[in-house]
Amino acid sequence: MLAKLRDRINEIDREIMRLLRERIEIAKEIGKYKKKKGLPIWDPQREREILETVGEFRAVFREIIGLCRSAQEAIKVCFLGPKGSFSHKAAVEVFSHYAELIPCKSFRELFDAVEGGKSDFSILPIDNSLAGPVGEVLDLLLERDVYIVGESYEKIDLCLLSGRDLGEIKEVYSHPHALEQCREYVADRLQNVRLIKVDSTSTAGQLAKEKGEGAIGSELLSEIYGLKVIDRSIQDRKNNYTRFIVISRKKVKGDKSSLIFSVKNVPGALYKALEPFAKRQIDLSSIHSRPVKIKPWEYIFFMDFKGSSDNPQVKEALSELEEFSIFVKFLGSYPSGRTP
Repeated sequence: MLAKLRDRINEIDREIMRLLRERIEIAKEIGKYKKKKGLPIWDPQREREILETVGEFRAVFREIIGLCRSAQEAIKVCFLGPKGSFSHKAAVEVFSHYAELIPCKSFRELFDAVEGGKSDFSILPIDNSLAGPVGEVLDLLLERDVYIVGESYEKIDLCLLSGRDLGEIKEVYSHPHALEQCREYVADRLQNVRLIKVDSTSTAGQLAKEKGEGAIGSELLSEIYGLKVIDRSIQDRKNNYTRFIVISRKKVKGDKSSLIFSVKNVPGALYKALEPFAKRQIDLSSIHSRPVKIKPWEYIFFMDFKGSSDNPQVKEALSELEEFSIFVKFLGSYPSGRTP
């Protein structure tokens, strides 16, 4: 009975491989067409449409799409490193393991990589459900000549990882912030364990592997360093999400848009700037203010809204916004990510 079932699995596997080879060949033809027409290899709108139809096989199809994309052309994606960080995890979620993923040391380096042509894309955090917006990233979007071309919402799940069983662990390594976020778990399950603070959760995973001890970090560390996941979601607050954006030198199309604007410091200025969107029932999904560094007590505003720059009503709203604003910088339209 078991032998027959395994034979059937082998038959299915051979058929899956045949179909994968066929899909890759078709993808190559699509790649040739895109190059001929000057179209981008990465089509986030098309990839989102596919992933929304495959249900529980989303992670599998993410890798299939990445494999086929790499057969068209290799793409380079920079992320805030080191490997095993939550930014690394987000890069894998968006681009799969088949992209060339390059760790960077700072937000500025991520922008430099795209502007200088070192990478096709950079992915970086812009907002967190608990901590709020990432100010430096907002500032760099104002300063640099890039576009937002994608977004992804990632749950920040912390795990206890080790090559040992829980009762055998004597030391646990992690970043101070991660340890702080897991105070209840640490107090309950790790009373007799020595906690050692290190510069990143990625370093924690590496040390846990080298020393045969434990680490607290993302589940991706188990894949990188060959550790097993002892417990998942050990953070005190379970609904912790980070919104990541993808930046590029080239625009894409999508159903969500972002921009930066500034208004005069006079009564009703912000109201007048937002009124064009309100009267057209354009959904503003977020708005953040940042101080203007060279002008004390003046502010710029970062705004996300539902709608494409190709939409006639959006065009009208943007035109009216420009009338009331000191300046407007459009950051791009892009496919909206799956919200938690």
